[in-house]
Amino acid sequence: MFLKLSVLNDPLPVSTTVRAESAQSKSEGRVAESNPPKHVFLLGWIRSGFNLQPKSDYYVKFGESLMIQTNFVPSNKPEGSSQWWIKTNNDNGEWTPVENNNSGDITIETQKYKGVSEIQCQLVVTYSSGKKSFEKTYGSKVAHIHVTNTEKPATDIKIKLNSDYIYSIKENMLFDSSTYASAMIEPFDTTNKVHWTLGEYNSDTNVPILENELATINNSGLVTAQENAEGEVSVTGYIINEDGTSFSDTKKLKIGGGLEDRTSHVGQRATFHIETGGSDQKDDELKAATIKWYRVVNGKTKEISGNKDNHLELTTSVLTEADDGNQYYATIGNQNKKVETRHAKLTVLQATDSKIHVTTKLKNLDYEDKNNSDKTILKKVAPGDRIEYTFTLQNGSSKDLKESSLKIYLNQFTKCKEVKLENKNVDKFSLDNSDKKKQSLEIPIGQLKRGQELKVTVLTEISDVSEESFSFKPILVGKYDDDKGNGYKSEGNTVTLEYTSNNIRAIIHPIRFKPISLFERNNLKRRTIETNDPNAIVEVKDTRRKRVPARVTVKQLGNFTNERSGILDANLLFFSSQVTPLTIGKAISVAYSDEGKALESIKWKDDEGLLLKIGNSFPKLGNYQADVEWSIENVPT
Repeated sequence: MFLKLSVLNDPLPVSTTVRAESAQSKSEGRVAESNPPKHVFLLGWIRSGFNLQPKSDYYVKFGESLMIQTNFVPSNKPEGSSQWWIKTNNDNGEWTPVENNNSGDITIETQKYKGVSEIQCQLVVTYSSGKKSFEKTYGSKVAHIHVTNTEKPATDIKIKLNSDYIYSIKENMLFDSSTYASAMIEPFDTTNKVHWTLGEYNSDTNVPILENELATINNSGLVTAQENAEGEVSVTGYIINEDGTSFSDTKKLKIGGGLEDRTSHVGQRATFHIETGGSDQKDDELKAATIKWYRVVNGKTKEISGNKDNHLELTTSVLTEADDGNQYYATIGNQNKKVETRHAKLTVLQATDSKIHVTTKLKNLDYEDKNNSDKTILKKVAPGDRIEYTFTLQNGSSKDLKESSLKIYLNQFTKCKEVKLENKNVDKFSLDNSDKKKQSLEIPIGQLKRGQELKVTVLTEISDVSEESFSFKPILVGKYDDDKGNGYKSEGNTVTLEYTSNNIRAIIHPIRFKPISLFERNNLKRRTIETNDPNAIVEVKDTRRKRVPARVTVKQLGNFTNERSGILDANLLFFSSQVTPLTIGKAISVAYSDEGKALESIKWKDDEGLLLKIGNSFPKLGNYQADVEWSIENVPT
């Protein structure tokens, strides 16, 4: 059977762009791109540079405006001057300064560039002490703005945050109080803009929320914490096509004072951790800092010791009921600079009863993984699978239990089909799906007598997958059936479902070839470094449960043409064990996988894969591109 698999969740073939640039149009920049800035904990920025750079490529429809934003961080230097420089494909390689623009941002009004297909711009920051010999310049990346006459709509957007935690402490000089969000759009050359909002995207209003009680966000995706804010904010990037279709993606960002409240039980311990935003670099920098921990009991503060193996953490001694309400905080820094975290509260709950047990078995009714022996972990769970949970409740204590209920969690794409207690349907269970990441299912049990064992079965169905795994602990709560009526709680072992999309997904990267001189003929041009090994030209994630042989094919759809519809005398060749020319409109195979093996990402050395053969005619000045179509297919058997 011949089955064509989707790429990037899109049933249509994926296109990518291939370019060959003439020597005169190659971008060198007004000045050389400077090194990135360097930050050292407690010292600040010790090397100046751009910590927000322009993108290498922007795509915009003629008549639309485009804002490019940068951020330059100086070290111990006086205020410098900023100058934007621009050149177009009609300027014969000459850079022109932009008047009256001494800022890190620039807005390109494309209607001012009629007949121009490419605009390049670069920001140059200059510091001077008054003497020419002490002048220092810093160059940003060169932004290539590709101007088209028609819209190219977006089909998907994914965003990421540079940090997952930012500080809201006033006058904080040690930790980040802001972070950048960035977007990856499919296709890469869409002409529509990315917009940013706090919270979920509302397609009914299309009005972004740029500020709330937790944070602010600007047009470049810079998220900044509000002073003394605490909580979790949703950061959303979205894009709207001319036909009204839209795509969005959301990430969560925690904001606070560095320490989070903790909840534990009598007889257990609690651990407090200084937040660093998920940055290994920040963790390493903090090794040089002095960290002191403090405990506040009934208003009295006492310095205590942190963990010896990790001074970013403090683990309490075994807790008693008297520890409920204690507060903990830390100071970080040295004699000159110091930050005090927020005071985090410790909540101590009643002890769990070790004689009351909850055990769990999982079963996938639609797929059996022979390597999966642990009944509390299900691997390779795919959309459409029916998952059966069996919970065994055992009362080994000396008392009867009353008003008992079992609480479990399901991910947001799981449907609860049926609940049974001792093989009898339970209709009065409650399902709370107010949390967009998980659902809470509470099942009434009622009385559980001493020595009694009850079984609860829950049948669910997976409608979609959006994360790699989902874990939870089943919780049995209620009261002892005695004169005191104290509550009890028992947690079962962790239950985990590991998901798979059960398909092949791929990200196709654009190919660029090295520049062609005007007098170059009958020569072979290699790709630029971005798509040479160790970088992948096609990033593949093969999560198929049944891995039959697969192959990747590529097909050139048309000639290389420039902005004036001129045709380049050149064609693509595929180099492997032998050389295969690409015929326009005909697909060739460029990668395979064997039976039972995953399809690997495609990486080519600079003399392998797709290369460009220049013909016998002299090329004309311009930027040339051609579309190629990639397909991933099961091999027919």
